[in-house]
Amino acid sequence: MDYVGNRNLFFSHFVIGGKLPKNNEIECFNSLNKWLQYKDTGIMSRKYSTEKTQYVCFLHSIEIATLKHIIYDLMLLYKTKYPYSEKKDFLKDVFGYTLYELENFVNRKYIPFGEPTQETKYTYYFYFDTKEIMFYDYAIKQGNDIEYYIQYYKKVIDLIKNIEYKEVCETIKRIEFLEKLIGNNENTETPPTSTNDASNINWHPKIFETQQDFELFELLMPKVKDVIADYSYFYRIMVKENKIHAKPTPFANWLNKTYEIDDLIPKVKALAQCTTEDKKDIYELTKLLYKTKNNH
Repeated sequence: MDYVGNRNLFFSHFVIGGKLPKNNEIECFNSLNKWLQYKDTGIMSRKYSTEKTQYVCFLHSIEIATLKHIIYDLMLLYKTKYPYSEKKDFLKDVFGYTLYELENFVNRKYIPFGEPTQETKYTYYFYFDTKEIMFYDYAIKQGNDIEYYIQYYKKVIDLIKNIEYKEVCETIKRIEFLEKLIGNNENTETPPTSTNDASNINWHPKIFETQQDFELFELLMPKVKDVIADYSYFYRIMVKENKIHAKPTPFANWLNKTYEIDDLIPKVKALAQCTTEDKKDIYELTKLLYKTKNNH
C-alpha cells in the first residue's frame, strides 16, 4: 500500500514558482492560467500579485456515502499490510496531512476575490498569512461559497477521526475464511440449475435484476437449513438491495417450479421476522466469496 499520509485528498495545490502541468485537459488548468494572469496584469497586480502569493488551491469534495466506503477500504488495506497497527497509526499514515490541512482550513477567515472576466467555472477566495506575509488563494466551483466547504470539511474531519478501526479485524477474519472456502470450492456441492450449459444460463430475468444476482442466489442455496426462515431472509435482503424485483408470491412459485421447494409458498416472512446475525454473516460472506471469485 502506497503511503498517502503526505497528500491532501481534497485539495489540489499549485505552488507559485513551481512547475505547472502541461496537460491542457486538466479541468482547472485553463482557469488557473486565467487567474494567475489576472493577478499580475489586472487592477489587483500591485497588491495581490503572484509574487505575494504562496499557492492557488482548488477545493474538492467527495459524497459522504462514497467517502465512507473509501475510508473503510483504506482501513482494510492498511490493517492487512500492518496487522499490529492501531487507529492512531492509520490516521497518521493515511490521513495525516489531510487532517492537518483541513483543520487549518476550517479555522481561517476568508475574503472573496471574485473571478476574472470570462471565467465560468471557478470563483476565488483568499486567506492572508500575517506571519509569512503571503496570500493563499482558494478556488471553488461557482454555485457554492466558502462556507459550504468549511461545513463540509468539518463533517469530513469528524468522520475520519471517529472511524471504528477495530471493525476491520472482523472483516479480515471473514476474508481469511473466504480464502479457505475458495480453496475448497471444487468440493462444494452446487444446487441443481435449470440448464447444464454454463454459456447459456437462464438467469430468470422475471425474478432477478441481473445474471450475477441469480448466481449469488444459487450460491446461497446450499446454506439453507430452515427453508421458510432462510429463503425468506435471502429473498427479503436481495429485494432490499435491488437484486430481486419479483413480488413474494411469484418468487415462491418460481422457487417451487424451478427447484421443487414448495414450503415457501404459504408465506414469505417479513425481513424483521427472519433476520439473525448468523443469516447476516452467511449472506455477507457469500457475497464476498462471489465477488472474489468473479472480480465483481
